[in-house]
Amino acid sequence: MHLVWIILNQKWQYVKLISKLLAYHQLGSGIHIGLNRISSAKFETHLKILNEMGFSSNPEYEILFDDGYESVFNIAFTLMQKHGFIGHVFPVVGYIGKMNDWDVTFASINKAKHLDASQIKILSDNGWEIGSHGLTHTAFTSLSYEKLKIELDLSKQILEDIIQKKVTSITPPFSRWNNHIKDLILDRGYKKIYYQHGFNFQADNTMIPRHSVYSIDGENSIFRKLNNSKLEAVKELIIHKCSTLTVAVKEVL
Repeated sequence: MHLVWIILNQKWQYVKLISKLLAYHQLGSGIHIGLNRISSAKFETHLKILNEMGFSSNPEYEILFDDGYESVFNIAFTLMQKHGFIGHVFPVVGYIGKMNDWDVTFASINKAKHLDASQIKILSDNGWEIGSHGLTHTAFTSLSYEKLKIELDLSKQILEDIIQKKVTSITPPFSRWNNHIKDLILDRGYKKIYYQHGFNFQADNTMIPRHSVYSIDGENSIFRKLNNSKLEAVKELIIHKCSTLTVAVKEVL
């Protein structure tokens, strides 16, 4: 009932946030527990929808990827070149070239490799923007001030050393942040903070809302997201509220 109250209390505020950005995690096939892996065929269907709506002709339009899995390079990179899109990836910097041991992998069922430094450099050289997703995929709201500064500074520096460019964007893990964290992020040299549509309800030159895409999202869902449907906003909010369980599990472990 508490979640229902939150949704009802906030429903009118969804209308105020306009976002055409779509954010993905993993691409691929095989057994996977959860909603964050999208098949390559479904992903290409989404690209075709974006093409039909004219987004590939917009040089500023980005498709976003959290966590920085290797499938971004092996699958998304080629498909997006084919359909005329540029990407924006946010690696978990402490796990570049490593397996996703930061996550709950369900006895290795959800094990996956992250992008390595050479792949990140190739993406950057081909016009992709590289942003930070922190060092350890720890919720920023659970970190002390000093530990958060380390996450922000070191992840930024490592990425800049790899791509030889300034890193100016970040997306907080689990989209968990507050105004104090926002101020610290901007103070550490970031210019853009990407976050889940429907969280904290801020949209300005620095706060950029986006829609998350899940394995359950078909063509109609994509159309609804691109038209900022309240139904999709509520669905995304529910799924993200459930991700709090992942935060809790990792803290226990």
